[in-house]
Amino acid sequence: MACGGIIGSGWLFGSFYGAQAAGPAAVISWVIGGAALTLVALVLIELGAGRPEAGGMVRWPFIANGPLAGTLIGWTMLLAVASTMAAQASAIVQYANRYLPGLYEDEALTLRGRFAGVGLLLVLVILNWFGVRLFARLNLLVTAVK
Repeated sequence: MACGGIIGSGWLFGSFYGAQAAGPAAVISWVIGGAALTLVALVLIELGAGRPEAGGMVRWPFIANGPLAGTLIGWTMLLAVASTMAAQASAIVQYANRYLPGLYEDEALTLRGRFAGVGLLLVLVILNWFGVRLFARLNLLVTAVK
């Protein structure tokens, strides 16, 4: 699940904007990004193996730097996770506008686009309602497609 969260909606627009800015050299940025993602994953693997505790992303800063760091990281993670789904839904609707015109105009979602975004969020709420296991399987599929 962490890999899907790190990649985010960048897979929808990253290649397009990267190719616009750098042309064929954009492939180099994807290689560099993949290397950076690999380094982050290796650090998380080491931390998880060394201290296999629930809430690692908050617990590890708490252990290393004290309660203030743990609290700040915890609230930051909460805000990031809470806003990520809305940002993802907005990006997907913006991308879908190419195939379903009328969802996104003048650099903003239309009313129809907002309803589509809310619909996507409801689908995700339902998936979470039925359990993490189902969501993890779906997330694995989506991450593989990314």
